[in-house]
Amino acid sequence: MTLHHFIGANIELPIGSFGRNPTYKPLSELKLKGISLDKHLKKNNGSKLVKVYETEEDANGIDVFDLISGYEPVRNKFRAPFVYEVQGYLHANNTSGQRKSIKSLLSYFDEHLLEGDFIEIYSCWDGHEEKKR
Repeated sequence: MTLHHFIGANIELPIGSFGRNPTYKPLSELKLKGISLDKHLKKNNGSKLVKVYETEEDANGIDVFDLISGYEPVRNKFRAPFVYEVQGYLHANNTSGQRKSIKSLLSYFDEHLLEGDFIEIYSCWDGHEEKKR
């Protein structure tokens, strides 16, 4: 089962990816075990830049999305007018990657909320969006 996380805010918040630390490298510099890049290298001379994460922690963060139609029932769980889905490893803090996702969420709040602004958080299992809070 999938645990979904939602936030509501009294102000409009930016959507996108937050907290990750990618680098960009030419496809020709990548060495992937068991995968042949020959076809892709010939197509673009190996110059295409691809997103690479040097560590697991670099790859972790959060993604903030506008609600998609299937999750509209979640809006009634909030008093706040702006509601978003948040994805990331937010259900535990056993690994450095999970802790990084949680820290990214808190940093996101810190960076985008001013004094007097507020957020609400609601999490539920997939398919339970319409169940009572």
